[in-house]
Amino acid sequence: MSIYAIISLIPVLAVVHILTLSFTVLLYYFFLQFYENLDQNTKLTEKQNKELTETKDKLTKLLIELEEEKQTTEKQKNELLKLELAIENASDPIVITDPEAKIIYVNKAVELITGYARNELIGAKPSLWGRQMSKEFYENLWYTIKTKKNNFHGLISNKKRDGTVYIADVNISPVINNEGEVLYFVGIERDVTQMKETDRMKTEFISLASHQLRTPLSTIKWYLEMLMDGDAGKMNKEQHEFITYINKANERMIELVNSLLNVSKIESGKLAIDPAPTDIVGVIDEIVTEMERRIKEKKLNFTLNISKEVPNSIDLDQKLVRQVIANILTNSVKYTPDFGSVNLDLYTDKDQLVFKVTDNGYGIPAKDQQKIYTKFHRGENIAKLDNDGTGLGLYLVRSIVEASGGKIWFESEENKGTTFWVSLPLAGVTAKKGIVSLDS
Repeated sequence: MSIYAIISLIPVLAVVHILTLSFTVLLYYFFLQFYENLDQNTKLTEKQNKELTETKDKLTKLLIELEEEKQTTEKQKNELLKLELAIENASDPIVITDPEAKIIYVNKAVELITGYARNELIGAKPSLWGRQMSKEFYENLWYTIKTKKNNFHGLISNKKRDGTVYIADVNISPVINNEGEVLYFVGIERDVTQMKETDRMKTEFISLASHQLRTPLSTIKWYLEMLMDGDAGKMNKEQHEFITYINKANERMIELVNSLLNVSKIESGKLAIDPAPTDIVGVIDEIVTEMERRIKEKKLNFTLNISKEVPNSIDLDQKLVRQVIANILTNSVKYTPDFGSVNLDLYTDKDQLVFKVTDNGYGIPAKDQQKIYTKFHRGENIAKLDNDGTGLGLYLVRSIVEASGGKIWFESEENKGTTFWVSLPLAGVTAKKGIVSLDS
């Protein structure tokens, strides 16, 4: 069934309008003849003349309105034809189904990518070339679009007629009437197989390069520490300063390498989550203690507020949650000017444990906010102030939080400050089997 078939009622309406117009024109013609004869043969009163004139004006107005409606209908018809052509020839596959997911329309791109003919697709279900994901995945998809009547967006594996599996970026939206009933589902997908493969190769290269860099950097760090401790002889003040600068630069390189390795581990899908009873208050105290020197150097007004409702022990992956809190708090301290304020709050909200970090620092420009979790992205205002950042911290933080079943969000205004929230289940995070853990 084509889109044109769905909208075929519009030309019928146009024909009705045209017939109505013709009838009205004929009526108008006879009325004018009557009016002229009456005017010639009978002397009408002034009142009667006025009434007839008003009637004539009304008929004239009606004719004009009918003509305008006819033109509008033709315009709508032309616009819909253009829309159908655009959809039919779109490069991305587009599928329209009924409320029970039976296909009623596919464009040419669907035939090209799946290998199925249109007559095989119409009346079938998208599972004809699907069924490559888990049962839970499809249940969640159907629940999202059918029950909740929300849009669905995600990556999905599909299989072509020849058996080739491809990865698609899928958007599915329900079309809902005024009564809240689902009329259709519209799905658009894009083949991202090549893009995902390129990304995989890039990740593998980064992982390999990072592993190769890690050993010499660790060796450099070891020898630098020996020099700073005087194991190779006492250094003068200037020599000690030079070695200190080199050591700091080396530490930044080690941090970058570790971040790159962590990115590759997360993207490999092999990250292990190993929850255990965790004293979260103790973990936060340790992080704050480690940052105390930096906080004092910048003369920041730092406050720590921990709600009494926070449990003594929660099942968390201590290493992962530590990285999340430390990263957000480090950013807050780093990007808040001297004498500024930084607050860390820990509290419960229903069934969630919530971390909240607030500052009155530089903030995140509005144009950067949608990209803040993107790999290697740094806010334009921060990049001008600091060249040491990697742009990987928040990407890692969000990945860890989402893998742990939590959520992360923020509010920010440039030059006024930023607030980050992280929530994790009070019941604890779910263990996940894997073969790798993140580096600190």
